[in-house]
Amino acid sequence: MTTKLTTHLEGPRVEAALVYRDDDMPGRWLVEAPDHQMAEEAFSGPNACRNALEFAHRRYGSARFFAN
Repeated sequence: MTTKLTTHLEGPRVEAALVYRDDDMPGRWLVEAPDHQMAEEAFSGPNACRNALEFAHRRYGSARFFAN
């Protein structure tokens, strides 16, 4: 039996995109880029929250979700 030992140093975590409910428009969710360089993406409709989270994960690799 052999054992494989690995020592892998990981880089710092990538900052997550912010996903939150739009206070000005009910039923709309916003995705804010982690570096705040791009404009917010807006999602509305019955699956707006899920669509916003999926977009954030697809585009930025992670998301922080704020439900208020």
